[in-house]
Amino acid sequence: MKNINFCTLLIESFISYITDLEKFSKTVLEASLGITQSQIGFIGIIEPGTKALVFKYYTNTIKHLIRKKIVIYPDKNCNYGCTVIDKKMAVYITNKKLYPAHNCIKKCPLLGCPIPVEYFMSLPVILKDKVLGLIFLGNSKRGYTDNDLEHVKKIGKYFAIALERYWLEKEVKKYTQDLERMVEEKVKALKEREMLAIIGQMTLMVAHDLRNPLQAISNYSFLMKEAIKSSSSKIDKKIRKYARAIARNTEYMDKIVKNLQCLGKREAKLEFVNLQVIIGELLKNITKQRRIKIVTDVDNVQTQLDPILITRALSNLILNSIQAMPKGGTLTIRAKQKGSIIEFLVKDTGMGMDEEIKRNLFKPFYTTKAKGMGIGLALTKHVVELHNGTIDVKSQPSKGTKITIKIPAQTEQK
Repeated sequence: MKNINFCTLLIESFISYITDLEKFSKTVLEASLGITQSQIGFIGIIEPGTKALVFKYYTNTIKHLIRKKIVIYPDKNCNYGCTVIDKKMAVYITNKKLYPAHNCIKKCPLLGCPIPVEYFMSLPVILKDKVLGLIFLGNSKRGYTDNDLEHVKKIGKYFAIALERYWLEKEVKKYTQDLERMVEEKVKALKEREMLAIIGQMTLMVAHDLRNPLQAISNYSFLMKEAIKSSSSKIDKKIRKYARAIARNTEYMDKIVKNLQCLGKREAKLEFVNLQVIIGELLKNITKQRRIKIVTDVDNVQTQLDPILITRALSNLILNSIQAMPKGGTLTIRAKQKGSIIEFLVKDTGMGMDEEIKRNLFKPFYTTKAKGMGIGLALTKHVVELHNGTIDVKSQPSKGTKITIKIPAQTEQK
């Protein structure tokens, strides 16, 4: 009747504590100790991922002997150096004369410390021929019998079912969390695309309305500068200064309009272009900075890209890098073919970014600059996505920033 009560306790525990491995393991150990009248014992569990045999649950006597967490990893043949696990064989000792070290296991090969035992029983926890752990018991007040072994095997069977279900539920929980995170990221990306689509339509209208008057201002600015150059009369210095300011700000406005137009595009117009030509033309339009060294590494490769969009995206990255190095530094620009990928890299040795800035880096209208709309990097990300590519940012404050763009290569003309 006592044995039946222990089994009932185990089943109830299995149902109640299946999500709590510690509680169930302690219940298994206590039931095994009680049914065999053992004074010491411990339980080892094999973790599915690492295959490590971990000892976590002990009686107080053994707990005092162990000063650190015991973890045993299998060798290349998946053996742990433990007959009970390696041979899947249960053993128990009751005859002191047949067991020369009956007064004490001087150094337990598993726990690595002396264990005071007179008799002991050890058996693997197995389910479907798979070893999930072990149960060790020692110093039964009346010795061990075959009957004890059968009862502990039953307990081990319940324990094996509980362990298998525990690891399965843990795996399912992790999978569910990963799936939820993936869905959350997809929903977030979808919302961003929807917002970009709305912004894109608005910006196209704004850019269209600004294009004509902006072009007129640009033309008059150019004519004013030419008139000043050809004039023989003495022109006031302030007028010259104002003319230059008009031209400079017109160029800045033109850049904003071009960014707005690119942001409103819904597809890339692909054509075969040479990477060296793209980067070469791009650098011609970059204002050289005296204290910034530019290092380039560009493959002579033909690939399909939208040259206008890619140029605009890379231009934004390069401009940001230059602005991040007010005291000078090194700007590295690479465009390489790596297998089936075209990889662009823009790296600087500037101020870098903290985690908060990196999180918001590609959000439209987010900026940390006094001057700017915060659409440059949002545009860059939009362009990369139109090319079915990815963009990765690595940055640390005071250590610079590295931005890598990867786009599927289409290098053979059909």
